[in-house]
Amino acid sequence: MTLIHDLACDPDWLGERYRFDAKARCKELEAAALSHFHGRRSMRILDVGAGLGANTRYYGSLLACDQEWILVEKDLSLARDCLSDLSRWAESNTWDHRPVPEGLEIRQEHTRMEIHMATTSMRNLGDLVNLSSVDLATANAVFDLLSKEQLFSFLSEVHSFRVAILATMNYRSMCFHPKEEEDLEYVGLYERHMRRRQDFGFAMGPGCSDIMITRLEEMGYEVRSGKSIWIITSADREMLRSMLSFMRGAISEMLATPAELAGLERWISNKLDRADRGQLKLLVGHMDIFGRFSEQK
Repeated sequence: MTLIHDLACDPDWLGERYRFDAKARCKELEAAALSHFHGRRSMRILDVGAGLGANTRYYGSLLACDQEWILVEKDLSLARDCLSDLSRWAESNTWDHRPVPEGLEIRQEHTRMEIHMATTSMRNLGDLVNLSSVDLATANAVFDLLSKEQLFSFLSEVHSFRVAILATMNYRSMCFHPKEEEDLEYVGLYERHMRRRQDFGFAMGPGCSDIMITRLEEMGYEVRSGKSIWIITSADREMLRSMLSFMRGAISEMLATPAELAGLERWISNKLDRADRGQLKLLVGHMDIFGRFSEQK
């Protein structure tokens, strides 16, 4: 696995980022998506790259109807952690819950959630999921890790069944405050690392949102988008340290000489020192995207 995909499958990291994602999600876009499905008695939702079930936890209480969630997560260990985390989430809210084959049933006060786990990759979706009955496809912090070809293949599958799409936390940019001269160089190297050649091709990285919006519009979707920005302040010291540690690992793979690596270490050490003194802020820009057809399925 690559460094970025390793992090994407790290339960500790996924747990740490959840509150930043939840706060950053574009509320105007979220309202538009919820309004589109207002009045529904039930929904079937496909969540790809489910991780620890962030979308299920976040939208499960916002959607005022019965829900069937199909969570697609190819990492077997993470899939098990996901169902355990969702059980603890239900317990923390004092909701009734019980295991069902390959999943979990949760009964909230007025609604029921049935959750099924599919441990497969996105390439095999059509073989395992009846897309004709899916109302909404969701993904959180997933598509920027894919190649354009992988994205287009997925969009083609869901488009053929007129499935609405809600894609959140697609990476766009990063900016430290206070700004320093070397920031542009190292953030640029970090983004080059995201887009480098891998076994599946070139990940889209910061270009994902523009590519996705254009493709959805070409396919006849009505598309709305909005910024979703992590605001990591000096009070979030552990998150700052996690981000800098991850950047060190990624950027070092792009450097060739001891002098270049030493320069990176100086930059990282300076940032860590500022974080420890409560003098560092990091903004990580993302884009949320909602694509729909004017008439519901």
